[in-house]
Amino acid sequence: MSDALLTEISGKLSKILTALEKGGAPATSKPTTATATAPKADANAVANDTTKSAAEKKAEADKLIAKKKAEKEAAAKAAAAAAAPKAGTKAAGGKHTIEQVREIIRKVAADVDKQSAKDILKYDGGGTERVADLKPEFFDAVYEACEVLLGGEGKSAPAAAEEEDEFA
Repeated sequence: MSDALLTEISGKLSKILTALEKGGAPATSKPTTATATAPKADANAVANDTTKSAAEKKAEADKLIAKKKAEKEAAAKAAAAAAAPKAGTKAAGGKHTIEQVREIIRKVAADVDKQSAKDILKYDGGGTERVADLKPEFFDAVYEACEVLLGGEGKSAPAAAEEEDEFA
């Protein structure tokens, strides 16, 4: 391979690496020869190795890119797991913990239907689809909506029906 071709490959790998590190699109300006051949990171070191073929260099650069992407995804998953409410979490002044909410949602899904449980989470839970995504300030509202659906607070409904019968 010629030095010009190696320089061009190195420059393109530099753009790819820069884009991955910044998380945005690659820069549109062409790097100078000095910056393209200077080993900034592992991908540039791979590109500057003259003993390897272009295909080997591309394969190694792709492996490095995939590794960086996997590290970012792992960090995002860890951040999402850390954001989920911990066991025993209650809202300030709240009555119910996340475990209690999870249990009653499961009961609604089993006794009534899954769609009703999803609807309660969506409408009373601030638009969430899972209990793990539920914010503590919605725990009591979701729990009470489940109780109403299961008939826990429906005991006052027959008294209202009796009053209607008296006026008939």
